[in-house]
Amino acid sequence: MILRKSKISGRGTRDPSAKNLIYTVYILKCSNDTLYTGIARDLQKRYRAHYAGKGAKYTRMHPPVAILQAWTTSGGRSSATKIELLLKRQSKQGKLRLIDKPKTLKALVVKKYGDTFKIKPCNKIPATP
Repeated sequence: MILRKSKISGRGTRDPSAKNLIYTVYILKCSNDTLYTGIARDLQKRYRAHYAGKGAKYTRMHPPVAILQAWTTSGGRSSATKIELLLKRQSKQGKLRLIDKPKTLKALVVKKYGDTFKIKPCNKIPATP
C-alpha cells in the first residue's frame, strides 16, 4: 500500500493511483532445486536482493539460481498478492506446467477470481547474475 501524507492532518492516506501500479509475480529456481514464488515492483532489484541473501528468509538459506517465469499484473499489490497465493498453492508439477505454458495462469486466475485481473507473461525475463 502506498501512503502519502495528508496536507491537513499530516496522517497517511491511501494513494488512489496505487491500484494501477504494475507488479510482477515470479517463480525462482533455488539452489536446492525447489521453486520460490514472490511478487515485486522491480524484478531485477528483487532478484539481486534474493541473490545477495537480503531477500526472503527462504532464499537466504537456498539462494536462487534462475528466474524461471514471471507475469505482470496492473491491478496493484492486492491482485499481485492474490495471484502469488494462487501460485503458491500449486504443486511443484503444477508450477512447472505454468512455467512451460505461462498463458495458462490467466485461466486459473479467471476460474478463481473472475475476469477482474489483468495478467500477462513477461516477454523479457531479466538476466540473472
